Amino acid sequence: NGESHMKTAIKVADAAAMISEGSVLHIGGFMGVGSPHRLIGALTELGVGGLTVVANDCGLPDYGVGKLVRAGLVVKAIVSHIGLNPEAQQKMISGEMEVDGERFLLEKPIRADFALINAKSADYMGNLEYRLTAHNFNPIMALAADVVIAEPRDILPVGAIPPDAVKTPGVLVDHLLEREA
Repeated sequence: NGESHMKTAIKVADAAAMISEGSVLHIGGFMGVGSPHRLIGALTELGVGGLTVVANDCGLPDYGVGKLVRAGLVVKAIVSHIGLNPEAQQKMISGEMEVDGERFLLEKPIRADFALINAKSADYMGNLEYRLTAHNFNPIMALAADVVIAEPRDILPVGAIPPDAVKTPGVLVDHLLEREA
């Protein structure tokens, strides 16, 4: 019975309220492209801090992960590079934010409490389709988190996303955010 697998879209504020102080977050995106901006904004407004963020980079000042960095909510960033965010550089140099400085030939998987990912579209089963560079991190982050919260641009009827376009199956997605009003 497919009805039992249907997901109800939740408000962005309710999703942000699930995330507690000190959580480990996977946040998708590349320099903020493909990041869940509404959810990041709601977290920033709530002021949930002590966060460890696992991402490609620290975004730009006040964009993507950079919003959380600017608000002083990130205590540790596990990233491939800081990117073009001078605020993240300053916080790293001052010791306000820890940035892992180790080099690895093979990085073992990093488990997160939450994966916060953006999708081009979702259906009400939670199947996700991505666009462009959102393919880089979002699908694998959904595999390595206890709770997956997806922020789709559109929510479509079940069957509207072609099976070959589904990159994250709905069984991995715990919550869908309501579409922007």
